[in-house]
Amino acid sequence: MTIESVLFWNHVGHLGAAALMLPLLLIACAALWQTGQDAAAGRWALLVAAGSALVLVTKIAFLAWGLGSAALDFTGISGHTTLATAILPVWLAWLPGRWGGRRVQWVALSIGLGIGALVGWSRMAVGAHSLSESVAGWLLGAAIAAAAFHWFDRRVSPPWLAKGAGLILLLALSPVAANWLPTDQWEHRIARALSPTGTVYHRSWLRAQAGRRKVVRQ
Repeated sequence: MTIESVLFWNHVGHLGAAALMLPLLLIACAALWQTGQDAAAGRWALLVAAGSALVLVTKIAFLAWGLGSAALDFTGISGHTTLATAILPVWLAWLPGRWGGRRVQWVALSIGLGIGALVGWSRMAVGAHSLSESVAGWLLGAAIAAAAFHWFDRRVSPPWLAKGAGLILLLALSPVAANWLPTDQWEHRIARALSPTGTVYHRSWLRAQAGRRKVVRQ
């Protein structure tokens, strides 16, 4: 892969960074609250929090104790894919508000799900995640988005200030802008603190274990 390709996929992948998606979620939830949909906002935020916790648990389980699947090349659910798929489709579907019919909203939702899939692909392209990890993240995020899409009133347009703030945020695709929240570093610190050996496991170890088992079977 060329340097240009790596840079491109890094930019795409950072669209799912917590540093971008969590502020967008806060903006969207504030807009929902402002339009009298505080219950929908609370449920959506709670689901995103629960999904993020599940992602963290799967990653820490591997980093600290080596709990993964060599057969699936699985070391933890892709957080970037989960957040992008859980938040972007809902935000995009709500943007048209009363100016967009049901068909427009479904198209916007589909585009958001497609962007989430593209983020998952980008994480595979740069070697950050495997196919199983990206697919797991997309399915988890899509389930959250589907629930949120069902809960909120799509006939009510979000405030223009919220639209503008969200769109400006989405333009911040630079990896520099997306790295102010170093979640990967925090995950490794937590894993080291919990690990019996004080070190973390890596994907290469998981693949090496699979290779040894294959040799033994032969």
